[in-house]
Amino acid sequence: MRIGSGLFLGAAIAAVLAGGCGGDVTEDPGGGGAGGSGTTSTGEGAGTSTGTGEGGGPFGCVSDAECAAGAQWCVNGACVPCDNSATVCDIACPQGWTTYERNGCTPCECAPTNACTADADCPGPAAQQCYAGNFCWDWCPPGDPSCCFGNTCSAPGCPDPNPSGCHTTGCPQGEQCVDGDCTSSSCFCDGQGWGCTDDCGGGSCVPL
Repeated sequence: MRIGSGLFLGAAIAAVLAGGCGGDVTEDPGGGGAGGSGTTSTGEGAGTSTGTGEGGGPFGCVSDAECAAGAQWCVNGACVPCDNSATVCDIACPQGWTTYERNGCTPCECAPTNACTADADCPGPAAQQCYAGNFCWDWCPPGDPSCCFGNTCSAPGCPDPNPSGCHTTGCPQGEQCVDGDCTSSSCFCDGQGWGCTDDCGGGSCVPL
C-alpha cells in the first residue's frame, strides 16, 4: 500500500508539474513572440502586395504619385512597371520635342516641350494662364497642365485646349503628330477667343 500510494502520489505530482509547464509555455513571452512573428509575417506579405504592387501584382491608383517613383507609373488605374529605357535608347526627336521624365522614369519616347506646368510659371507682368497640352496621361483631369506636355502660356479666358497644331501641343496617347491638314503652328488667347497664325505648319494628330 505504501508503494502503491507513493506511485499514485508521484504520478499526481508529475501531472501537476506537467500542467504547470504547459501553462508556462502558453504564457511565455518567447512562445507568444513566435506566434506573433508568424502573424507579422502574414501581415507584411499582404502589405507588400497591396502597398507597393510587388509580388502580389499591380494595385489601384488614381495618379503617378501613388506609384513607386523611378519604378512604376499609373496606367488604366493600376501601378505598372515604367519604361526607363531612355538612358540606353537612340531616338531622334522632332524639332521642338525631347525625351521626358515621368514619375522619375525616363522612357524612350519624345514629347513636346512645356512652356509651363502651372499658371505661376507663365511670364508677367500681365496675368497668363497655363493651358494644358494634348500629350497627357490617361488619369489626367481635363485641362490640368501638371500631368501633360505641350503646355502653353496665354491670356486667361479661352477654352482648353490651345488649338495650335500638335508640333506645339502634342497628341493624345495612341496618336502621332504628322504634317497633313492645314493647322496653325501657333495660337494665342486674347481673353475672349483664340487667334491663330495663318500658316499650315502646325501638324495634325492621327492614330498610330
